[in-house]
Amino acid sequence: HYPSVEQIDWRGELAVAPDDAVQILVAGITWREIDDHKNHTPRLRDRAQRVSKQLSQWLRAAPATLRKGVTIAGALRPPVIDFAAEGLDPANHDDVLVATALAYQRAHAEDRVVLVTQDGYPAARALEFGLVVHELPDHLR
Repeated sequence: HYPSVEQIDWRGELAVAPDDAVQILVAGITWREIDDHKNHTPRLRDRAQRVSKQLSQWLRAAPATLRKGVTIAGALRPPVIDFAAEGLDPANHDDVLVATALAYQRAHAEDRVVLVTQDGYPAARALEFGLVVHELPDHLR
């Protein structure tokens, strides 16, 4: 059993300076994929329902504090980005995730935006755009 998002030491994991804060942004496409898992095996369905319910509670109070120096909020609207000009496909969920991170980074150039993913394709695409990518260690996945 892996830790839930609020149990992870994000500040340590992302090597954040002691006085800097971490804000976890949940992309709309990520939440939709979680909801899609509600239609699978009972174990996956139950986990997806739990996670979706927790996200709902946190995002109603956004930004909600998960632990000292760590908040969570939603980036639920589709990214405002020219998918074709960027070479991204709006029908591909991974490309939408990358577009969300890219659009956020461009709108918040002063912030360090890190895409946390375990998947190779969105990681590679994010790196093409100069985004920082972080893969969690096995014990946190």
